[in-house]
Amino acid sequence: MPERNRVVREWDDAAESWVDFVRQGKDYFRDELNNPGMFRMIGNVKGQLVLDVACGEGYNTRMLSCKGARVTGADLSKVLIGYAKSQEEKDGFGIDYFVADFCRSFTVLS
Repeated sequence: MPERNRVVREWDDAAESWVDFVRQGKDYFRDELNNPGMFRMIGNVKGQLVLDVACGEGYNTRMLSCKGARVTGADLSKVLIGYAKSQEEKDGFGIDYFVADFCRSFTVLS
C-alpha cells in the first residue's frame, strides 16, 4: 500500500506538468511512434465499448472517442481524472471518467 500511495502522490504532483506536456503537443514519442502502432493494432473501434485503463488526462481516451468508440477512462490519479473531466465538459464526447486502481482489482493467474 505505501508504494501505491507513493505512485499516486507522484502522478498527482506531476499532473499539471504532464497535462501541459501532452496538450501542447510535446509528447512526440506517443504521437509519432506509440499511437500510430497502437491504433493500427487495435483496428476499427467504431461502435465498440472501450475501457482506457491508466488514461491519465484523457488524451488517448478522446482519440478513441473521435474514432467512434464509446469510451470510459480510469486512472489512479484524482488530479489527472479532474483534468480529463474538465476537458470532457468542454468537448462533450460523452466519455465517463473514474478514479480506479485496476492493479488491486485483478489477480494474475498462471
